[in-house]
Amino acid sequence: MDEDILEAPGDPNTAGSAGNQGPLINENPYVMMSVFNQGLAFLQAYGWFLLFGFVAAMFVWTNIEKSVKNLFGRRKTYYDDTENMTPEQVEARSVAMERARKKLQDRHDAAAREHEERLREQEEQKRMQKINDHDALKAGKTQSKTSKKLDQKPDPNQATQSHIKRNKESKPLRSSDFSPLGGGPSNSARWRPGNSRPSAGG
Repeated sequence: MDEDILEAPGDPNTAGSAGNQGPLINENPYVMMSVFNQGLAFLQAYGWFLLFGFVAAMFVWTNIEKSVKNLFGRRKTYYDDTENMTPEQVEARSVAMERARKKLQDRHDAAAREHEERLREQEEQKRMQKINDHDALKAGKTQSKTSKKLDQKPDPNQATQSHIKRNKESKPLRSSDFSPLGGGPSNSARWRPGNSRPSAGG
């Protein structure tokens, strides 16, 4: 890199001393080139990320710009109205806001109490139902519908009898007079044992 050589301006009072000094070297071009090269390397490495981030930020801003402006506009209007109010108006507004908050809180508390009361009634009904079922069991009386459903079980004797009845009604696979050696009554071809006596030799 070429170095810039700066000459000191001519001064009659310091002409002799300036002649004895060497030429002045300017180091600024080297520093500027170093910063430029670093910035160029950063853009080459992360340029696409910066571009995509900028496009995404612009897209988001175009969608929320109106909402943000409306929000700040309402805040500005509120503070402007408050500044233009008299102390009595500010106090009356604060009292009205506090009254509205208290009304909402009372409504929420009433709904919570009503919900707790319903839960308590349901628990009491369940407890009374269990007590009535227990008393009915001890007295030998008819149980409630819930207990009846739990006690209804299939009768094993009835299931066995129905199974035996189905077996009786089904058609038998073989007749009663079937013989595995002689065959059925309608079959004329029967197996007969051969003559086991030895034949007489000539």
